[in-house]
Order: sequence, then structure tokens, then C-alpha cells
Amino acid sequence: MQLILVRHGETEWNALGRFVGSTDLPLTPRGEQEATNLHPRLVQLLAKSDFRVFTSPLLRAQQTAALALPQAKCAISSHLREFDYGEFEGVSSEMVKRERPGWDIWRDGCPKGERLSDVATRAAMFLAELASDDTTVVFSHGYLLRVLTAVALKLSPEFGRPLLLDTGSISVVAQVRGRRAITLWNARD
Repeated sequence: MQLILVRHGETEWNALGRFVGSTDLPLTPRGEQEATNLHPRLVQLLAKSDFRVFTSPLLRAQQTAALALPQAKCAISSHLREFDYGEFEGVSSEMVKRERPGWDIWRDGCPKGERLSDVATRAAMFLAELASDDTTVVFSHGYLLRVLTAVALKLSPEFGRPLLLDTGSISVVAQVRGRRAITLWNARD
């Protein structure tokens, strides 16, 4: 199994440091450029393999896929949507922490939104649908991809906490010497 994980390009709320989960924002011009810049690296990573492409149902992930791999057919998977931030949708983490000192999304989840275990369940459901020898390109979102990585490595979903991802970045989880490992993380061209 090889997972090529692509975080979508920048949106307006990403640029402002706000949580953007289910709000269906388009890419900014910078986000479109980030997505276009992914193409050469993806072509290089996919040169010698058959692959499948999946994307989140959200516009920003689909736009990124269309710009980064314009010839690819993408299947949409609802399992790949971003963390549901509930009441924190559109709010920055700094604003949340002012009102709720000590709050941690990885531990506390979001009121009227998801908990980490919910996201991990979706990630596991997505991985269960893949064949073990597939190369799969996944266009999705920062928190979801971090949790998906932890689940793919058979680690606790909290393992995703330090795995920061920039917009318009590529990461790879692959079979190495009989086990899954991170072979590339947060690469941008």
C-alpha cells in the first residue's frame, strides 16, 4: 500500500487562521497556485504505478485535485471530509482558547461537532475500502490527513497531533521493509 496524501490549497479562512470544516470555501488565487505547483511532484511519485484518486466532497479538495492531477478521474469519499468543528467552525483556535483555556481539539473535540474518535472511525472506514497493494492519492484536509496517517500506521489517532501539514502539501505513507512508514511529509514545491 502506498498512500499519497495531499492537503488542499489555501482558502480564505486558512489564510485567516480559522477552522474550516464543512464550510465549502473555494481556493484563493494562492491556493490555486499551490495546487498547480503539486503537479510535477505528483507526476514523479506516480510515474511507475497504477493508482486511484479519492477526494473529499468539499470544493477546496476537489479544486486541488483538478489542478494537481487534471487528467485523473477522482472518486469522492465522504470519509475524507474535514473534522466537523461544530460551534468552532469559522473561529480561530486562539479565539476558542480565550473562551476555553486549556481546550485541545485532540482531547476535547468540538461542541456540536466531532471528537477525535469520530474522525479516526471515518479514516479506518476509508482505509478498509482500499486494496492492500494499491497506490492511492487522497486529496483532503489537514486534521483528517493527520488522523488518517496515524490510523494507517496502526497508531493511536493522537499520533497525528505533531504531524503538521501546510496547505498545498504532499505526504506519503508506504510499505517499507514489511511495515507502513512515513516516507515523505509536508513537502511543497
